[in-house]
Amino acid sequence: MNTVRKRRTPQRAIGKKPRDVPELRILASGLFWSAVLVAVLAIPGLRYAYVYDDYSFLGRAQTLQWADLAPNSSDVFYRPVSREMYFGFLERVMPESPILGHVLNLVILVAIVVIGGTIVTRLAGPRAGMLAAALLALFGHWPLLVAWVSGAQDLLAILFVLLALRFELNGSRAGALAMFGLAILSKETAVVLAPALVATGWLCQRGGRAVLSASAQFGGVVVAWMLVHPGFRDILLHRGTVAPGSYIGLDNSNRWNALLQSIPGLLNLPLTGNPTPWPTDLTWIIVVAFVPFLGVLWTLRRQPATESSGKVSSSAVSTGRLALFGIVFGLPPLLLTCLLVRHWVPYYLCFSTFGVSLLLVRFLRDASYPTIAFLLVAYLVGGVWSRGVVLPPGMPSERSLVPAGVALKKVEANFKKLEASLPPNSVVYVSTMVSGDQSVYLHLHHLQALRVWYREPTIETLRPELQVAPSGQEFLFWINPDLEVCEVDLRSLSTRTSGGPISHKRYRSTLRSYAFGLAGAGRLQRAIDVLLSIDGPETWDYAVTYRMVATLLFAYGDPTQAQEMLEGVPELPRMAAFESVGNILTIPTPGVHLEQAALEAFGFSWRDADVIRRLLRALMGLGHHDVSERIAHRLLEIAPGDPEAMDALKRIRSSRGERDQIIPPVRRLTVSLGGPTDSS
Repeated sequence: MNTVRKRRTPQRAIGKKPRDVPELRILASGLFWSAVLVAVLAIPGLRYAYVYDDYSFLGRAQTLQWADLAPNSSDVFYRPVSREMYFGFLERVMPESPILGHVLNLVILVAIVVIGGTIVTRLAGPRAGMLAAALLALFGHWPLLVAWVSGAQDLLAILFVLLALRFELNGSRAGALAMFGLAILSKETAVVLAPALVATGWLCQRGGRAVLSASAQFGGVVVAWMLVHPGFRDILLHRGTVAPGSYIGLDNSNRWNALLQSIPGLLNLPLTGNPTPWPTDLTWIIVVAFVPFLGVLWTLRRQPATESSGKVSSSAVSTGRLALFGIVFGLPPLLLTCLLVRHWVPYYLCFSTFGVSLLLVRFLRDASYPTIAFLLVAYLVGGVWSRGVVLPPGMPSERSLVPAGVALKKVEANFKKLEASLPPNSVVYVSTMVSGDQSVYLHLHHLQALRVWYREPTIETLRPELQVAPSGQEFLFWINPDLEVCEVDLRSLSTRTSGGPISHKRYRSTLRSYAFGLAGAGRLQRAIDVLLSIDGPETWDYAVTYRMVATLLFAYGDPTQAQEMLEGVPELPRMAAFESVGNILTIPTPGVHLEQAALEAFGFSWRDADVIRRLLRALMGLGHHDVSERIAHRLLEIAPGDPEAMDALKRIRSSRGERDQIIPPVRRLTVSLGGPTDSS
């Protein structure tokens, strides 16, 4: 029996009505002006330096191997496309300058605007597409993702999601799945947009079977991602939380505040709850951007009357479906970041801005030209104003990137004045005496910026107190508040500077910290020799130095020599002695506790409850919980039931869950072992 094979009906691709040449020219012109507009608004970011996570990713890229693309159980994130691959490319092509990263991020942003505009054109017609592209271009938090090279994580994820949507609209499931896979390997937020990609079948009215097929295929990608992603497994194992050091988890107490802050941000208005002064340094941007902005308005005005009157193609989706699709695309990323991220920042809204643009287009598509022009002007002004937001320290914004970037450029140049290169396996001890929002300490010690500056991944930067058994040459530096760098020759203890006078006070502070590190590394005699070489016996500081030496001798088991060291040493004023003890106790000394030794060396009793209580109060105020816990237990030994000790222990235990999630500055009592505050 003959059978007739049915031809497979291709998936319906929406909005593929042939367009007139004039209409296409107007559409191309509108998308072009939107692309120029977003580029102009983001241009200030091209001058920014590498900051924050850039150094971490560049440092890892120096030793990149194929195995590094696999999931790592020690990292709660898995973003091999936007981290290892992207920064590996930057490190190999142009490691000395961030300009390539800025330019690539800008190109990706322009592509997002253009592709977003073409998608909306397919869904709702040319006028809607041009309007959506304009709204995307004017969103105020895009420029940060160009100024901060690590913003490529968000930009790549958003670009790949839009490409997946474009492929799905064209009926190419394989392309959509591939792009979606790249998106979730760029940033985890993209995973919640799988329902939006599945909903494309409903949007195109392809039938229930097509939607089920899409659900199975995109769901399969999501399940595979869940199985390999270390952070997702952590959240499951810890019932909504992850290991200490992460800023994500279902135990986020800031979720409602973040949600309230995001509402005006989604509409391109300044955030609530944060000061947002007008960014006067960006006023010129509005003037320059007005040229492409007028181009956008001109093309919208030229749109044929059939479109402007709302008579769109019958193949376009209904306004109701367009609005629902906008919600499905915009709401999940918003809820995910507000729910999971403890330290919410405005640029997270970039994931939702395409969905918001769809919603706005649904209401503005048929609006009069004057109404659209007025709202776009307001959108432009609101977007620039939003860029002036002042966030807490450590949270990236255009405002916070500037001081950190300027400071790091100067510090790098000053290091290279003293040491043009550093050999492999160098151990570099650095005491930073820089405070404020320049984040020098964070970049040098936690992000290991010297590895990037010298292109040597084996360099290790440590505080002078935290010495290790060196496998290579050792160096000792300190950084002044004016960002000048001074180096100490570790053999002769002589100094040289990148510029300006050398402060003996800061020299003393650095060497005292270095000496305590030597003692902690088992080189006690060298530590004593360094301490005794700093000041002459005729100086008052020599009395402090002798008591520091006695502290080390008491702590490391030589009380007889410690008592000999204290013979004839003049008494210090009580407040000065108390501050010196407090400063010593802020020094991390692995393997030994200095509390009793320091108190005895500076003339206090280990059994004096009043002194120990005052010391506990001061150290708790500075956030040094480890030593405070030991002192609180000592206070309870000599004053059982002491309410201040009990309260301190309660506060310490309640904060232990979040202690490692924020890197606090290193703070000292008034002075830092004879010098200024060693913090950044």
